[in-house]
Amino acid sequence: MDGKRIETLKEMHLDTDLREGAEIVAPSDPDWAPLSRRLQEMVRAHAGVELRIVDPAGLAPLPEGRHRVLLGNAMVNDSIMALYRRQFAFLDDYYPGGDGYAIRTVHNPENCGWNVLLVGASRLEGAVSALEVLEGVLEKTRGRLGYTNLARSDSHDALLPKMTPEAFRVRAEAAFQGNAGRGPIEQGVTMGLVHHFTSDPNCARMFRDVLFYYEDLVRNRYAGEWCFEHMLFIYAWTWRLFYVWDLIEESDAFTDADRLRMTNLLWGLTHYVAGLGYFAGEEPPPLEIRQNHPTFAGLSMSFSAGYFKAYYGVEDFEKELRFCHAIFEGQADCYKPNDDGGGGGYCWLVPNHQMTYDLRRDDFRYMEGGHLREIADYAILITDNLGSPVGFGDVGAYGARRNASPGVTSTLCKAAWYYNDGRYLWALDWMGGAPRHDCFYKSVPKRVAGHMAGIAIAPFNRPLYEWTQRHGPGGANVPAGEAFDKLTLRGGFEEEDLYLLLDGTSTFAHGHEDGNSIERLTWKGRMWLAETDYIWKRPKHHTSVVSICDGESTEMPSLVALKWAEDFGNAAFTRTVVPDYNGMDWTRDIFWLKGKFLLVADSLKLLRDADYDLRCLWRTLGKVRMDGRGLSVEQQGVFFRIQNADDSDVSLATEEARVTGQDPYGGYPYADGPIQIFKQRKRIHAQAGNVERYFNLMVAGSDAEVNAFRMERVGEGLVRIEGPDGPVDFSVSEDGVQVGGLPGDSRAEHDRIQFLETDGSGSPYTHRRVPAENRFVPMGEPALRAVWAMDAGSEVRCVDVKGQSIAAGTEGGKVVLLDPVGQPLWTRETGAEVRTVHHTVLGIGRLMAGGRDCALTLFDEEGAVRWRREFIRSHGRDQIVNAVRTADLTGDGRTEVVVATDGWLVWALGPDGQEIWQRQIEHHAARSLVVGDVDGNGKQEILVGTEYYTSNMLEADGTIRWTMRGGPCFTALALVDLDGDGVKESVYGSMDGNVYAVDSTSGKPLWTANLGDDVRHGAVVGRTGFAAGSESGNVALLNPGGERRWRRDLNAAVTGLVLLDGGDEELIAAGTSEGWIVLLSIEGEVVGNHRMDGGVTALAALDLADGSCLLAGTDRGLITALSRE
Repeated sequence: MDGKRIETLKEMHLDTDLREGAEIVAPSDPDWAPLSRRLQEMVRAHAGVELRIVDPAGLAPLPEGRHRVLLGNAMVNDSIMALYRRQFAFLDDYYPGGDGYAIRTVHNPENCGWNVLLVGASRLEGAVSALEVLEGVLEKTRGRLGYTNLARSDSHDALLPKMTPEAFRVRAEAAFQGNAGRGPIEQGVTMGLVHHFTSDPNCARMFRDVLFYYEDLVRNRYAGEWCFEHMLFIYAWTWRLFYVWDLIEESDAFTDADRLRMTNLLWGLTHYVAGLGYFAGEEPPPLEIRQNHPTFAGLSMSFSAGYFKAYYGVEDFEKELRFCHAIFEGQADCYKPNDDGGGGGYCWLVPNHQMTYDLRRDDFRYMEGGHLREIADYAILITDNLGSPVGFGDVGAYGARRNASPGVTSTLCKAAWYYNDGRYLWALDWMGGAPRHDCFYKSVPKRVAGHMAGIAIAPFNRPLYEWTQRHGPGGANVPAGEAFDKLTLRGGFEEEDLYLLLDGTSTFAHGHEDGNSIERLTWKGRMWLAETDYIWKRPKHHTSVVSICDGESTEMPSLVALKWAEDFGNAAFTRTVVPDYNGMDWTRDIFWLKGKFLLVADSLKLLRDADYDLRCLWRTLGKVRMDGRGLSVEQQGVFFRIQNADDSDVSLATEEARVTGQDPYGGYPYADGPIQIFKQRKRIHAQAGNVERYFNLMVAGSDAEVNAFRMERVGEGLVRIEGPDGPVDFSVSEDGVQVGGLPGDSRAEHDRIQFLETDGSGSPYTHRRVPAENRFVPMGEPALRAVWAMDAGSEVRCVDVKGQSIAAGTEGGKVVLLDPVGQPLWTRETGAEVRTVHHTVLGIGRLMAGGRDCALTLFDEEGAVRWRREFIRSHGRDQIVNAVRTADLTGDGRTEVVVATDGWLVWALGPDGQEIWQRQIEHHAARSLVVGDVDGNGKQEILVGTEYYTSNMLEADGTIRWTMRGGPCFTALALVDLDGDGVKESVYGSMDGNVYAVDSTSGKPLWTANLGDDVRHGAVVGRTGFAAGSESGNVALLNPGGERRWRRDLNAAVTGLVLLDGGDEELIAAGTSEGWIVLLSIEGEVVGNHRMDGGVTALAALDLADGSCLLAGTDRGLITALSRE
């Protein structure tokens, strides 16, 4: 499993006998001299030896030939700093603080053969107290100290846990049961560190108990599999475990048996880490910027291999150590990693990993190269004026205000220390952060970070550009000199001041397709534009522009070009361009008249003769209402207004959170979610070279202030803003911008920005556009008639038809069973939204239902509950039931129940509801599934669609056959033999607009076809192919090779798609969010339509006595059977 066991403990070096030979290393600051002399006198008096006092300058980092007694802290004593860099002594200007002290022994660090006695204090008064305590120790031991850990600090109370070891054990066991074991392991490691600081024995017990419990699971339940949960993420915490154990291994809280067992646990983890793919092969990884997974692995491998090499003489991991060096060598010359996950999380991991790795080796290149300063500036740049970090990329929730994350705190404190620059401590205060016990805190005079006000730009340096050339979508699509990472406008650092962040990239790990989008706007003490989600990454999930060209979309190009960013005092201008973005060049001009308004002009130069579906989207929170062509928003007495002055069709939509029941903006105090989206849409036919424009004026403040400005379009690229100070004209063209009537003294010279006079003349201008050629025009007479209708009381979320039996589930939690004429046979309440219903035969059970009640219920034909299986939380998620199917999985004649849940699990249950197996799928919520025998071997396979970028094919026993990447959010699943070879292919629709066909035996992608937007529904069309419908309204029929036979635009999101027996020929019936049911021939012609009273939410084929019908559910709660006229 993990190689040979360690049979004998290392030499512990428990005694620090100052009489064997020692030296006092004291700060060179004269203020510390009396204390160092007193320390010398105390040792002479009680140990009978006189230790020389030496200056730390020029000393080796670790003791050589004698023990060391170190006085002070890392900011005044370089020898303590050397230990600090190696995680042996966390003594600085923060800890122990005030009159606190820390008297600790460090035993044989890195097997140097000698010990260290730390006499630590942040201040002179603390050192005085330390010497008083140490004198008692010396008097008792006569200079021969065993393991010693005596400390006093005001910070200790906050570190100590509020639960007993017994309560922690119960909590840990429950977490492992819910597939969330990483949490208690990391908490246990932290408790080990707290034991180091406080000597609290309960912390040592919690550390030991959770790790030994984990090891028991590995060895006794999981047959030696260290990573039995996907999200254990072992190599994310192994490095911390090693340095914490190195700090506390000698503690008398542990027995030798504990130590030997812990050593073998560490030995097993070391082998696990060494077996990761990051260390596979013989050649180390290429030198390039890194994402956090390789650097986590590099840290864990270097700490673990380093520990066993130093203390046990093990040299089995030299290759892995060489790979570690290459991992960090690749990042050393760049401030930002291969990570665009913002907020307080992902993007701070790699820089701090880099510095941890380097500083242990006394390597200061990252700081000397200015990269620490750049990443510290980045922390300020991406923090809005409410003190919240902007959540670009993979971020799950709104970042807490005035609560700097550990990664940000560590970055700012290191920058203040290394550069002796108080702006970063000021920034830490401004962000509401506080020093940590391991952040290199140095108390330097604080000053405002004024260099980050006005226009600030995060640079895109050469390593970032080179990575994009090799890996980014479409490569590096703009010149290196025009690339940038982020751009901000900031009026100051008060909450009332305007703050805007615009993104410059659509690439990197955890990155989204958010280039040129406005990620955040705060103003007048409120947040008005925002986005945050961990998975939803498409342009439509951002304050951005969406382009769908002839029913297709491509991934957004990697980079945005910054043409200019100019600040003229009371006005600022930026122009950014995304070239060749799905059939257009998108130019975004921002004009900020400080203290007045913000104007955003989007110019779309269309590059093809084609139909375009263009959308300009604005994402906001609060009480919203449409106001003519604009949007008014209120958040607790403060107002925001967006005025639109173009020819788009405007509407308002609500975007429910991806994780049901969790408001990602729950931490924002002035408004709750969900997000409200102000949509501006143009569906046009264009000639190459046409330019379409959006103009949007934004004002925040009181009701009177936001209504004091009016905008009108008075030319093709010209708008006029009327305000209290008179009119201001703003004109955009490909050549530049012109501004007329600008008040004050903002005029200056710029070759692309011209300042003119204005007389306020001009009349309203109307832009002419040609409607799209491929569009749905309703036919006059309805093609369907209602046979019967039944009111289910709330939105219909799912239906299932089997023979003459009809089942439906509703948003309000109702399960309804209907007969063929629409009469309810029975109705049952589940108490929560029903997401899936499924007819079956399980004993006397006939219908299964599940949903937000986190349970699966089996009803009999009378509606009585035969059993109910509840699902506990898993992977930190409520196990909402999303899909259920029944099948004889193994061909043994017994029926199993297969269930997909939000808890990252697929379950197989027996007819009695008891578990047969559960599978942690890869990765995140399992949202859909289909079951079928793909290869004719008599066993069923299970195709699973996740909300993430992966999908799984499971064997009948739950083993993962393969994992396929794409998406995110796989829906519209089907198993169909596309090529007639007797093996069914796996077909998916996904949020990236693609339909994927995959070889079911190997997981190899066969083809993709794009429908422009989220593909939510599909239907197998005989041997002709696969019909799919998208959120943008496109229905397309794909042939077996994935080629599009035809496309029909239905103008609204496709919410249902079924194959219908049309008599002489089959028909495709499509339902839309606007309530239309459209009948399409196999050739793609509209042969009929019908308008429902409400948006269609569910659609199924239904065979009645008089022929084939449709069953439709709506958002108003109606279930209707429809037949052809």
